[in-house]
Amino acid sequence: MSDELANVEVSDIDFGPEKIIVVDDEPGVRRFLERSLSAQGWQVIAVEGAQDVLNVLEGDAGYALVISDVRMPGRSGLWLLGQITGNHADTFVVMITGDVDVKTARESLTHGAEDYISKPVDVDDLVEVVKRALATRRMRMDNRTHREGLERLVQVRTSDLEETVEELREANAHVEQAYRESIYRLSAAAEYRDEATGNHIRRMGIYSYLIAREMGWDESFLRSILVASPMHDVGKIGVPDSILLKPGKLTAQEFEEIKKHTTVGARILSGSSSILMQMAESIALTHHEKFDGSGYPQGLQGENIPAEGRIVAIADVFDALTSKRVYKAEHSVDKALLIMREEMKGSFDPAAEAALTAVLDEVLEAKERYRDSETGSASADETPDPFQVLESLQNFAIGIE
Repeated sequence: MSDELANVEVSDIDFGPEKIIVVDDEPGVRRFLERSLSAQGWQVIAVEGAQDVLNVLEGDAGYALVISDVRMPGRSGLWLLGQITGNHADTFVVMITGDVDVKTARESLTHGAEDYISKPVDVDDLVEVVKRALATRRMRMDNRTHREGLERLVQVRTSDLEETVEELREANAHVEQAYRESIYRLSAAAEYRDEATGNHIRRMGIYSYLIAREMGWDESFLRSILVASPMHDVGKIGVPDSILLKPGKLTAQEFEEIKKHTTVGARILSGSSSILMQMAESIALTHHEKFDGSGYPQGLQGENIPAEGRIVAIADVFDALTSKRVYKAEHSVDKALLIMREEMKGSFDPAAEAALTAVLDEVLEAKERYRDSETGSASADETPDPFQVLESLQNFAIGIE
């Protein structure tokens, strides 16, 4: 048990000599009760009526017990009981009743009285009832103090936990930013040899995000694919320029070489404990797999292809068809979609195809926003800063939701 918890188990209340108010309209009864209780060491004052009790409590709320006659002129003892239980919860009440009022006194217990004493009052019974009432009061106040201490401790621990979670969240954000920077730098290094600008990897992130969002993926998946999808062709770093930049048709041997960029990319990205990097590895390996099983490098079919691979596959093909490359001209959007539906029928996940169609307006907005350079070459000034690109990409994706 912790020191904090041990501390809250011990009451800090100093009860001292507990104070009692006696109220009865008969002077002789008041004096008898006052003398009997004072002889036990309690501080006792005696008053005549119910309102007198309330006046005393208004001036000093530290009274532990009120002993009240049930029947009194004016305000009754039951009325006084209601006032005390409603406004002075730490003051207990014991009722004094004659034989004819025993039923009323018992009913008063259900309205907050701690106990009752029958007339004529026996001193021993009186002292026993008062001791029992005061002991119960001390126990309840101790329990309340303990409970409040536990609540304070829980609040402190909760606050500490929230601070720790926030620190972990901030640390995780820094780690995630580092992964993102690494991803972008690797992506930019690969694409710089093959693309006029870095806009292809910008578009890939947004297209993949939009398609995945339309397919109903959760926020964690969306954040990951937004940043991981630009890594799809990182393995092109291992493809010779003579093949990668060849303007004409590739030979069978050259095509086999370029196909290796999937496995090369996966090896580059493998071995990370980061979910983000693991997704990037999966995308690099599977984004050329086809839904009908005719893709590469593993010939996976249907849902055996990871969802991220299926999503990036259709985003990559759409962007490739609608962009100019050294080996092909740019197709119109309609022509590209026709090729994908007819010439490439069976290549794509039908759900991903439907999602692309549903978000096509947003895809085209992203395409226009991140259009390739008209010159077909990139200057040093056009090489995008990874942080600026990532921030722009994320802001755009968030803005179109």
